[in-house]
Amino acid sequence: MSDQAVNEMMSAFAVGCMDKENYTNFKKHIESKSDLPYGELGRLQAIVTMLPFVLEQEQPPAHLKNHVGRRLMAIQDEMKEKLKSGKTLIIDTNQKRLTKTKTSATNDSFAQLAAANETPAAAPRELHVEKLTFNENKITSETMAHHSESSTLSVLWIVVIILILMVLGLAYYGYNRYYELKEEIGKLDNSLTSTKTELRSTNEFITKNAALIEFFNYDNVWVVPLSGTDPSSKVSGKLYVALTEKEALIQVDNLPNITPDKTFQVWIVSKNQTYSMGKFFIEPGSKYVKLTNIPGIPKEQILQFKITEEPRDGSVVPSGQIYAVGLAKSSGNKTMKKY
Repeated sequence: MSDQAVNEMMSAFAVGCMDKENYTNFKKHIESKSDLPYGELGRLQAIVTMLPFVLEQEQPPAHLKNHVGRRLMAIQDEMKEKLKSGKTLIIDTNQKRLTKTKTSATNDSFAQLAAANETPAAAPRELHVEKLTFNENKITSETMAHHSESSTLSVLWIVVIILILMVLGLAYYGYNRYYELKEEIGKLDNSLTSTKTELRSTNEFITKNAALIEFFNYDNVWVVPLSGTDPSSKVSGKLYVALTEKEALIQVDNLPNITPDKTFQVWIVSKNQTYSMGKFFIEPGSKYVKLTNIPGIPKEQILQFKITEEPRDGSVVPSGQIYAVGLAKSSGNKTMKKY
């Protein structure tokens, strides 16, 4: 079937003026699963539906209205006459049938036939005349107006439903987006808090160990392990010595608490003499103690280092208890070089 024929049949079907032959062909075309132009039939039906809104209604002249009224009344009278004549024809036919029956029929049979002849004719079919309204030179059909009003309400309901769905969709999207942003902000806050904590710890470490950081900027730092003289005390530590700069750092763990009139003193023991490197106190929270102006003795002459308990003002020579000793030539000694 050609495209032009299909388009003509779709137009006739949408308007409602298709004859039986074309309707049969159109139905066969659809049942054979042949393709129709996409959306064309719906578009034609929509156009036909909107025609009552587009066409202007005209007011017929008064004589035409009277003529139509008289014509309707005449049609109604003709229908009544036809109904009456049809009823008379049925009665005459029944009477002829009665005369042809045998005279030997019983009175009961005749009574039954007579009762059958008296069966009333079917009620006349009521003539349906569409009510027309004349208004400002236009004819308005109640059926047409009702159909137009229903179409308008349907369109309005569709628009309202679409708007509601759009609002719900936007609300759902905004709700999900809000919680996604809230989670991202929470993660950023946690990351910022963690970064601040790390920065605070780093600053505290730098503050507490500023002397150590500055000390390791020197070249050829000599590291000497320290061990306790009493195994039960578990005293241990390290002595970092920069002989060229005449400075040293001492780090000792598990030194005992001493009375306020006492102090700890570090000594260098050489081949010929013992020299004081300085005295120190264990301060809470401080891991390293810096010693300055230590004796400038050649490394080859140093035999060991030791820590003793001395009077608060210090001693010229070791006189108190020895807590830790570090051998200058032990296998654990090493020199840290700056590169």
